[in-house]
Amino acid sequence: MKTTADMRRTRRQLAAAGSAIMLAAILAAPAYAQEAAADVTPAGAEETRGAEDIIVTARRRDERLQDVPIAISAITGDTLREQNITNIQDAAKLVPTLLVGRSSSGAGSVIYMRGIGTGSLSRGFEQSISINIDNVQISRGNAINIGYLDLAQMEILKGPQALFFGKNSPGGIITMTSADPTDELELSVKAGYDFESRQAYGEAVASGPLTDTIGARVAVRASDAQGYFHNDAVAFTDARGLLMGTFGGRYPRQREIAGRLTLQFEPSPDFKARLKLFASKNDAQPVIRQNLYCPNGTPQPVFGVVDLREDCRINRSVSIYSSPAALIVGYPEPRDGVPYTENRVLLTSLDMSYSPGDIDLTSVTAYFVNDQKQYSTFSFGQFGANELQKYSAFSQELRLATDFDFPLNATVGTYYQKTNFPVTNAALFQNTPVDPVTGRRFTAQQDMDLDTRTYSVFGELSLKLGDTIEINGGARATWERKDFDYTLSYVAPALRGAFPMGRNVNDTLKESDVSPQVTIAYKPSRQLTIYGGYRTGYKSGGYNQSQYLRNATTIRDLIFRAETASGFELGAKGQLADGRMTFNVALYDYDYKNLQTLVFDAATVSYNVANAGLLTTRGIEIDTSYNILEGDSDLRVNLAGSYNDAKFHDYVGQCYGGQTIAQGCSLNPNATGVFTGQDYDGRTPPRAPEWSLGGGFNFGTPVGENLRFKLVGDVRYTSSFDTHDALNPRAKQPGYALVNGSVTLGQEENGWELSLIGRNLTNKIIYFATIDQTGQGSGTGTAASVFPDLVSTTEAGRSVSLQFSYRF
Repeated sequence: MKTTADMRRTRRQLAAAGSAIMLAAILAAPAYAQEAAADVTPAGAEETRGAEDIIVTARRRDERLQDVPIAISAITGDTLREQNITNIQDAAKLVPTLLVGRSSSGAGSVIYMRGIGTGSLSRGFEQSISINIDNVQISRGNAINIGYLDLAQMEILKGPQALFFGKNSPGGIITMTSADPTDELELSVKAGYDFESRQAYGEAVASGPLTDTIGARVAVRASDAQGYFHNDAVAFTDARGLLMGTFGGRYPRQREIAGRLTLQFEPSPDFKARLKLFASKNDAQPVIRQNLYCPNGTPQPVFGVVDLREDCRINRSVSIYSSPAALIVGYPEPRDGVPYTENRVLLTSLDMSYSPGDIDLTSVTAYFVNDQKQYSTFSFGQFGANELQKYSAFSQELRLATDFDFPLNATVGTYYQKTNFPVTNAALFQNTPVDPVTGRRFTAQQDMDLDTRTYSVFGELSLKLGDTIEINGGARATWERKDFDYTLSYVAPALRGAFPMGRNVNDTLKESDVSPQVTIAYKPSRQLTIYGGYRTGYKSGGYNQSQYLRNATTIRDLIFRAETASGFELGAKGQLADGRMTFNVALYDYDYKNLQTLVFDAATVSYNVANAGLLTTRGIEIDTSYNILEGDSDLRVNLAGSYNDAKFHDYVGQCYGGQTIAQGCSLNPNATGVFTGQDYDGRTPPRAPEWSLGGGFNFGTPVGENLRFKLVGDVRYTSSFDTHDALNPRAKQPGYALVNGSVTLGQEENGWELSLIGRNLTNKIIYFATIDQTGQGSGTGTAASVFPDLVSTTEAGRSVSLQFSYRF
């Protein structure tokens, strides 16, 4: 086991290695420049493309990955297709420092990068890591539930990205670009079966020209999964005399169908219009929750009942119950009390560009709707929550960019977005008697509506000093207005003294921000880019939509402030050995002020929102790849590593359940003298692993006549990290390594291909979010306490699928 001194030594060595690479790149710059001068490509000759000539759009224009002064991880469409990557969770397994998981609450997801992200518990939070699909900005966590298909590329941009991507991306952004129509007719089909989750899936694509000026592409995907876990729940009668039912078998079952139509109109070289229409339907069961920790070794009772099948371990055995008819009376849409999640998505975008000479005018119009309904059971089925939410967003962006044969060029634009987010949430979270008038047993129902309008203008100037130096500076100014309306429309009779039924609060929140950035890039040749920059980011404030109104609650208690980021990044990207070897290194240092946080208090069943004073994140990322073999047989190896040091500062936050005074719950006493706060200063935030390491290979060779054999393998290691928002030390996810691989045999050109694809082959079941068991624990903030059980949301483990595809 490594000591603290060993870890410090390793950190110094990694930092020294990164600095050495950066210094070597700087010192080698004159040699690069001389080489470039001696190897001028004649006019009209075809330029040789290097091994890593991936084209990205991180600055809303096509550029080589190696030329962009931003830390980016790009996953090509071939990799996504060959590895059957159809969701962000699977893509994240290929990218160091990126953690993505589903959430059991209305937030929809957990997305963290470089230790920065948004907690899983509040539907009121927008994500610090935004998602952009075909130029449409989505900052809601439920976006990970969209069915992704027929993607041309996925780009992960790290660090604040305020200038080019709408709003709310202080921690980074995940961009996805779907494939466009082809110049010639293209037909392909794909089908596969995952043996672990018993998932059958199929996909079909048709693409080609309709006329000389119009092209079309249609892609559809369908899947049916029985689930990775085994539901071993045993029916029982609780203390109220209600029978908690079971439905057994695999869990969670999921059925999905998705399709996209793309139409492209190009009447002249100067004008292009592209319409994308995407729709998906996803019927599934809610995420897995398992007891991670039981202080007594066995589950503690909830309402006097102990789950006989819960073993207090993270494994493939889970206990998920359905609710009896008497328990679901009055819920909006409980669907017979069997847990379910229903997602309906519509995403449309119209992208038009006009380029008369050295000016490029772009318009992006988009409309996005995510209609979600869910019924979940908790605590052995004795608690239930039914939530209906519909998020809709209209946006319009106008952008002008110049490309004059002149040292100074500019990009300017405007952005408008209007969103509507109504939510109805009915939940049973206390053992209340049946309502004699309505027959209801659930505790309370919230009805909320949030309307948001965002206006922004942005611009950047780009100055070239000679052929090697480029200075870019710009800013985005944002004005945002949020109108919030909240009614506590129902409360069980026994609790109406504390929770005022019928109470309504409404408010308007107005905020503004200016986020500047400056980048300097030195490019002595086509093979080397050295850059440094100052970047800022902004995520607007809002309202806590997870908290239940109490008598003393005011609208100010529900407001959280805007989150901002600022800091520096230094990096280098290069190619060696005639493009066969590439390297990328980035060092970063960012401050996040007023980081938006929320912690669940199981004892009082409350969701407490706060802004952390300061969170700093600094680190280094290094990756390299090398083509050992090129030609008929090819072999490519890659290595990647990152170290991230994230720390809270100036932040007193909530105690975890059962935390005593001696354990640090010794601040912020309440009216009765019981402490409620702990000092987070100097502590690592949740979901912020220090180390992410990885390596892999990609081998291909001809076999027989017109056949090709491919073998791909990689290992990704992530060090331990906290999963509890109040930093309960018992909720730490141990370090883990994910082993992935695939074997493929197929025809060289168009034709058939057969693949065996394995992900997470060592079957690691990972958890990203942990909370206290509802209604358990006591004595928090005192000298003696009882710890609650800890419940984690777990991700599926191993995936092994057989896949067949055919290109006509």
